[in-house]
Amino acid sequence: MQVSYKNQRRCRDKYEMWSPLKFLLYLGLLPLFFKSGILLAEEFDKRQASMVCNEVQKPRQIKCDYRYDPKISVQQMRGFIDAKEIQLDSKVITAFPSPEEKSAVLIMIDVSDNRRAETIKVKVIPSVKKILDHRKVHQSFGLAVFDSEVKILTPFISDPEPLKNSLSDIKVVGLATELYKSLLTGIDTLKKQDAQRKILIIFSDGKAEDTSFSLAEVLGAAKDAGVSVLSVGHAERGSDAAYLQNLQKLASDTFGFYIDSSGDNQAPDLFKPLQRLEAGGRVVISAEDLFGDHQIQLALDQSGKESITLTQRISMSDSRPMQARITANFISHWYFWMLGFVMMCFLGYFAYHIYRKRRINSDQHKPYAALVELDLKGTRHLLSRSATRLGRGRINDLKFTNDTVSTNHAEIHRQRDGSVLITDLSSSNGILVNNVKVAASILYSGDVIEIGEVRLRYEKLGG
Repeated sequence: MQVSYKNQRRCRDKYEMWSPLKFLLYLGLLPLFFKSGILLAEEFDKRQASMVCNEVQKPRQIKCDYRYDPKISVQQMRGFIDAKEIQLDSKVITAFPSPEEKSAVLIMIDVSDNRRAETIKVKVIPSVKKILDHRKVHQSFGLAVFDSEVKILTPFISDPEPLKNSLSDIKVVGLATELYKSLLTGIDTLKKQDAQRKILIIFSDGKAEDTSFSLAEVLGAAKDAGVSVLSVGHAERGSDAAYLQNLQKLASDTFGFYIDSSGDNQAPDLFKPLQRLEAGGRVVISAEDLFGDHQIQLALDQSGKESITLTQRISMSDSRPMQARITANFISHWYFWMLGFVMMCFLGYFAYHIYRKRRINSDQHKPYAALVELDLKGTRHLLSRSATRLGRGRINDLKFTNDTVSTNHAEIHRQRDGSVLITDLSSSNGILVNNVKVAASILYSGDVIEIGEVRLRYEKLGG
């Protein structure tokens, strides 16, 4: 019975400890659910819409450079700091490019098919010249041709004249078209450029004769490098029109543009498509009163469609004295401090409650005295219960086989004031304490108790 009781007490104590821990566990998991919701909301291709925010000192500002897919029609833009809306107007929003922002544009021309010589002369070269004639200060251009290999005719430069001169060096060789390998080379070249907009313009018929690479690899590389593709397709024969699908896929999956010039005898005008690929701009937010971590959000509102929300956390520097930081933190986050204080009180109360209950249980079941049989064996019986029965019957806590002991002979009871009382349970032979027959008596350490012929010495434990 004693073992069973202890097991029950252990189970109860474990449950009491587990309950607050389980509550805190659930409380701690809540932010993960909110966080997962935010992550799901942000899972879209960053070439469709993206934002990069940085801190600027003197004056303290946050500059956020954003861009979005040219197919997106943004009607309005809204800004938020820590979910609180801020005012955005023409004073803080500037369209791309800001003074230090740049675009890198690589023009790649397919020279693998002899039949393309006339197309390059009549359409491609005039189209490239139109782009260069409308070149803006922030744009740098590179020029390359490809068949089985890529040949850079002009590296990235801002002066359009060397590129125009290089156009006269273009020759159609008629080798195999390794389209995918050439595109990977062009994308890697763009990836190395220090520019906020990276655009690949390709003139081709879409044929790909290389088998070691795939369109999926090209699209993955473009996504990794942040490259958008403006593809211009021209099928020299009607039966070749199916190959143009490669160029269409390349443009659509990189949030670029595709232009089919097959049925047009004029050079395609790429100025407006190129301009739209540079959509986006910069937002400058005053940050005089912002310190520590903050969440910046830009909501791009579309007509008849869901808004696209761009989110970034930024850590602002803080040079204020420690006392000022603590005071400001308490004022701005007083509810968290209060919640923390309440939680600490709750945990303190719970811990004290468990400690007190365990202490009481420990005191209640700690042996406080012993009964020593005054015979040759000197058997020692520890008393730990508040009530201990003595007798010959099986239901007694201390059982004696001597026939002079009644079935239920006596009871030893520990009282609230700590004293110990022995009481006769109407036994046949009664009880004697120090040779005096008593119905009930307070026991003191060293007292000799006789129940029938059994003699016991009472010894108090713990002083």
